[in-house]
Amino acid sequence: MPCCEVVNRGAALFHDLAIFATLDAQLMALDQATGDVAWKEKIEDYAAGYSATAAPIIANGLLLTGVSGGEFGVVGRVEACDSKTGKMVWSRPTVEGHMGYTYGKDGKDGKKPENSISGTTNKTWPGDLWKTGGAATWLGGSFDPKTGRIKWSYQGMPNNGWGFDGVNEFVTFDMDGKRMGGKADRNGFFYVLDANSGKLESASPFVKKITWATGIDLKTGRPNFVPENRPGDSTASADGKKGNSII
Repeated sequence: MPCCEVVNRGAALFHDLAIFATLDAQLMALDQATGDVAWKEKIEDYAAGYSATAAPIIANGLLLTGVSGGEFGVVGRVEACDSKTGKMVWSRPTVEGHMGYTYGKDGKDGKKPENSISGTTNKTWPGDLWKTGGAATWLGGSFDPKTGRIKWSYQGMPNNGWGFDGVNEFVTFDMDGKRMGGKADRNGFFYVLDANSGKLESASPFVKKITWATGIDLKTGRPNFVPENRPGDSTASADGKKGNSII
């Protein structure tokens, strides 16, 4: 069973194909004229907690999509496959410490240096948490159609205990001759970053009564948390079932 809702966030159209993800973690392409299945490829084992709900994006003939299931301990990733055949081209985890892959024509993994381990282990996921770090990629994204190599990353909600998944679209735009990107996040702040470097330019509240943080430090990019307003630790209660309530 999926963690949340039985949903599908849309399809991608490519020549005569309509391509979409399925809740049991597969990709499927249908002939637009007849509805016949042109190809079907398994993304991952749904019994291991994986599902797929994102609408794929077409970029120069590649089909870009992600995975759902962070609540079950899956590791998020962005993947690209051949839109005509469904064969995987590259796969890039979104949690540091995991291996990214490129795939040969025979379908076997090829570990190339430009698509190796994501980031620095334990940079944002301490201890062993990176092994089941979540960071599921279950909504659409913005793309630069290259190799799947991570160019930069920015974590808006480190140690997220509130359910403020940063899934709002990152919309790119030109400003003063620079390529920028903005996103109105679920945590109540509107972020503007340099789309080429990932440098945080601003983070401004756009809703009233934000209680989890007093602001975002532009030098470090980290939130200034309000410790007393963090969700309660259920393991600290007498019966180990319910923590303290917060506003």
